Amino acid sequence: MSTDLEALVAEASNPTTSFGRLVELQCYSKEEVRRSLLNNPNLCPIQKNGRINVYVMEKLVEDFPEEVAGHPAFVLHALIEPNQWMKVVVIEVVKRTVNVGLIEHVWRTWGPSEWGIRQAVAKNPSTPAEILRSLGKSQSEPLPDVRYWANRNLENRGLA
Repeated sequence: MSTDLEALVAEASNPTTSFGRLVELQCYSKEEVRRSLLNNPNLCPIQKNGRINVYVMEKLVEDFPEEVAGHPAFVLHALIEPNQWMKVVVIEVVKRTVNVGLIEHVWRTWGPSEWGIRQAVAKNPSTPAEILRSLGKSQSEPLPDVRYWANRNLENRGLA
């Protein structure tokens, strides 16, 4: 790794790096720099209004869904004490993850009350069949779009 790249990787993971600079680094073309942002404990700062800022994490989930799901801010604000401001990141992780345990946990924590989560769960090919069957039933799922994707996912697996 070149010294310039090493310096950027160190800056990305440094907890004293400003949030503005983290936003700039998430646009960097080198994967090593973007991935290093996930080592930064201040990736999702709490703003003055009390909201968690998930902008950088939302961008990183496109390339690193499993790593984002393991970040302490995601674990706390998405899985332990769900925070509405993290919902967009949760949806993007669920769309992309192959981790069945994570899908099940998110389903139990968020799914029943959040349309976007239910839709992401219904579309994910790794979602367990029993969850898809529940989403595919008209009496348990009020939204036709979610029912459609759950049933299509089951059909694609030959489980319909």
